[in-house]
Parts: sequence; structure tokens; C-alpha cells
Amino acid sequence: MKLFNYKTLLISLVSIVFLVGCASTRYIQSPSTTAPERGISGSNSDLDITVNCIIHTDGPGSWVRKAPWDEYVVTVSTTPDKSLTLYRVALIDATGVHWESHDHPAQLITASDELSKVYASMGRTGAALAGTAASLVTAIPFIGPAISIGGAVTSQFGLYASAKDQANMNEEFARRRMPSPRSLPSNVHVTGSIFFPIIPDPKAIMFEYRAGQDMNTLEIPLETIRNQPQ
Repeated sequence: MKLFNYKTLLISLVSIVFLVGCASTRYIQSPSTTAPERGISGSNSDLDITVNCIIHTDGPGSWVRKAPWDEYVVTVSTTPDKSLTLYRVALIDATGVHWESHDHPAQLITASDELSKVYASMGRTGAALAGTAASLVTAIPFIGPAISIGGAVTSQFGLYASAKDQANMNEEFARRRMPSPRSLPSNVHVTGSIFFPIIPDPKAIMFEYRAGQDMNTLEIPLETIRNQPQ
């Protein structure tokens, strides 16, 4: 099986740092391309979920230059006789570590910032990779209150080119985002975006939800798109 080249990823992340100031604006109002349809689905007796497309940094459909996130556009469909609440979504990486989605660009800046440091030391064995990632999960408070962005964001990703740029991106991010937790009535089809820090070749996406008194999960394998060009 082809292994992900973490050195290549590190070079890409470093490129983000140097290229961040090259454009007067990061927000792209009308992307010139669209992300390819993936059509990866999973279902159970409670719901059906389809990963419609994945928008990678500077890939087809990207609406922010050098964005420190991957955007998963999904459709969630409930059954005619059951309502539910979607609580959280996570990507499962090659080592089995779960990485939470985030609800604000500032959170994703911080998460991708920390992950880039980890990837710098990942050119080792799979066991070392798993240990490093697991320690990061316990050390970095990825799940928690949104980071304040009242002032300038200090990060190697330096997301905002100007106050107007920041406002445009935050508005579009909020328009696209599928919030969690989210209550979904029976027999509905809801489409929205779920944003993750940059995770190389995840093996699955996991949805956690409550139906009645029961907490359940639906895991959708992403094996068919791993190691494919972005």
C-alpha cells in the first residue's frame, strides 16, 4: 500500500507560510473550478449520509487562498419515522486517531498550526506516528470554546489579509458550515460543509448522533479516495 509522504506535506505547509502575503485578498468570491463529485455514502436504520465532495487547500472549488483546512461537503438524510441530533463529526487518520471538526476559521488555524509541527516529525515509523498523534490529542485542547479573533490572528497560516477579507471569509464560512450539535427532524435532507484541519489521507469519517435516548455512530470509509490526486 502506498504510504503518505509526510515530507511532501511539510513542504506544502511551509509554502503556505511564505505565500500567505502574496495576495491582497484571500477570499475568492467566485471560484473558477468545482470540486469533483465523490458520492461516498453510508447508512443505517437511522440516517443516510453522503460525502458529496472534498475541497482541499487551493484545490478545485477552493474559495480561500491557502486555507488551513479541508472542507467536506455532505448531505445528511433522516428516515421518515425518526428525528435525531447530530453531535460531532471526526476524521479518522491512518493511525486510528480521531480529529474533530471545527466551527470557526480561528480554531482551524490553531489546529493546523499544531498539526504542521507534528507532521515535521512524522517521517518515521507508523508506531512513532501513532504515538506522536495520540500525545497531541491529549495535549492540544481542540475541543472547546471558539478562539477569540477580535484582534489580529497570530499564526504561521496568517489567515486574514485585511479586516474586510476576514469579514468576507467568516460570512462565507458560516453560510457553508453545518453546525453541530444540530437537531434534524424526520424525513429531511440537509446539505452543508464540515471543516477539518489538514489531515493527510484519512481512512474514514465518523458521525456521532443521538436518536431518542441512544447515542450512535455512523462511520463511512474513505479508502476509495486515499492517495488520489487532490
